Amino acid sequence: MIQYVLSRWEGHAALVATAITFRARSAIRDVGMALGLSPAQIDVYATACDRDAGVADRMAVAGVVDSASSDASDGADDAAASPVLWRLRDLCARLDGLPRHLGQHPGGLVVTRRPLAEVAPLEPARMAGRVIVQWDKDAAEDAGLAKIDILGLGMLTAIDRCFALVEQETGTRPALHGFRCDDPRVYDAFCRSDTVGVFQLESRAQMTACLPALQPRRYEDLIAAVALIRPGPLQGNATHPFLRRRQGLEPVRYPGGAAGRRLLEPILGETYGVILYQDQCIDVARACGLDAGEAAALRRAMSSARDPARMAALGDRIERGLAAQGLDAAACAEVRAAVQAFAGYGFVKGHSAAFAYLAYVSCWLKVYHPAAFCAALLNAQPLGFYTPEVVIQDAARHGVRILPVDLRHSRTDCTLEHGAVRLGWRLVRGLGPDAGARLEEALDGGPFPEDLDALCIRARLEEDEAVALARAGALRWYALDRHQAQWQARAVARGAGALAAGPARRRRSPRHPPTGHDGRRATARPPGAWTHPRPAHPGDAAPDPGAPRPAPRDGPGDGASGRDGRGGGADDLPAVPGHGPGRRLPHPLG
Repeated sequence: MIQYVLSRWEGHAALVATAITFRARSAIRDVGMALGLSPAQIDVYATACDRDAGVADRMAVAGVVDSASSDASDGADDAAASPVLWRLRDLCARLDGLPRHLGQHPGGLVVTRRPLAEVAPLEPARMAGRVIVQWDKDAAEDAGLAKIDILGLGMLTAIDRCFALVEQETGTRPALHGFRCDDPRVYDAFCRSDTVGVFQLESRAQMTACLPALQPRRYEDLIAAVALIRPGPLQGNATHPFLRRRQGLEPVRYPGGAAGRRLLEPILGETYGVILYQDQCIDVARACGLDAGEAAALRRAMSSARDPARMAALGDRIERGLAAQGLDAAACAEVRAAVQAFAGYGFVKGHSAAFAYLAYVSCWLKVYHPAAFCAALLNAQPLGFYTPEVVIQDAARHGVRILPVDLRHSRTDCTLEHGAVRLGWRLVRGLGPDAGARLEEALDGGPFPEDLDALCIRARLEEDEAVALARAGALRWYALDRHQAQWQARAVARGAGALAAGPARRRRSPRHPPTGHDGRRATARPPGAWTHPRPAHPGDAAPDPGAPRPAPRDGPGDGASGRDGRGGGADDLPAVPGHGPGRRLPHPLG
């Protein structure tokens, strides 16, 4: 979307820059290099400093340098320590607040009617086709330029793909904006914290602390849930009081006591006396006497730089306004602390409401279409907090049948088969998107390959790609045993590659292939031959019906889920009427 805007309005649109300022570690590293310190010395001093510390506090930098100089090794001797390190401390402190370099805003753009080069300084980005305005968002706003944010959400992709799968199964496609957000079954899932894969409400904090205590039953509760687990409410001590007061475990109180209640109850009544949304923070500031310009400065301090120094300056103005309202010093300090905590980031209520709606939609899909939701989440990976294994296991706990990767039925994406999820090639570790595209082209461009040789030649599979398919159990059409399938895939892929490259490139197969279940050596299979368990040899002893059946010897490595090596084996085949679970089926062609 960003590239579309930049190309559609080329010359009139550009990304906004971000000013990256010096922090303690970057200052020590850059100044230390300029002073000629060795890399070992610089690393000792920089790693002893807090990663997120600023460099305004000279004593903090001096303390780090002094403590490091006493313990530094590898060339950090006392003779070189005193003058150079004191100089290092002084220069690092003087770099406080200075920009180090320009960054690129992840989604902020400015669009102008006039050519942008006539309005603002520009520079090309490292990525081809992108241009950056050499101003940050605040400077662009001061210049009268309107900034718009174009941010992508992976959950929107997952929801769109899930809608397509639902339409494929039911014939009806849900509308994104057609949900009433009042289904009791969906709220039951929220109350049970059954939210793996649900947008914004699937984190451990939400599932273990927020949702069980909140017990959401209305859309407004979901809006609060999205906003509660944020740095602003957490640092402002709003999250846990909100939950306790909602449960009736403590009375509702307002910052500033009785005088604060009179002033703030119209603003904070819906959130039990705590500041939960960024707009509430602005309303409190306006109630304290800040004018529109000061409120806009407060909004900037909260939404962009999250600068504690700027918030402190505005906090003094808030305290003066509160004192004019009749609040004592303790009450003023309490209100100021609640407002100033949002320098750590809080949600605007409208932002939280939009996210809460997507959370409801995703949970509705999980409740009513769990198979389609699972497949859509897998096709949208990487996404959310959880790996594909967790998503698959959660779907299985909800009664969704998971079918392993199978060359006959799978495609790159996960698909639905009669209500079950068929895992796709995208989940096979070692099989990239190029190999998946070649496989689809090979399988869709003619009859199904009769043997593994034809598959490797037609899909131009490399050795590691063929082995990855065998390891995932995708070659059960050619060999039910995954251990033999890996060896055969390796040998056949080598032969196919040598055949395509000519005689000079041919390589010999392994001299000692692994043994099969019957103890005999597996032999290279000629093209077109079938590798199901061989028929009984006349010299073989009759099998003992009471003998225990040998366990399958699946090859080590990753399964269809791409992680733990358990998915995609022959025992994962779906149960068929007339055949017990886990039994191998005869080849359909005899």
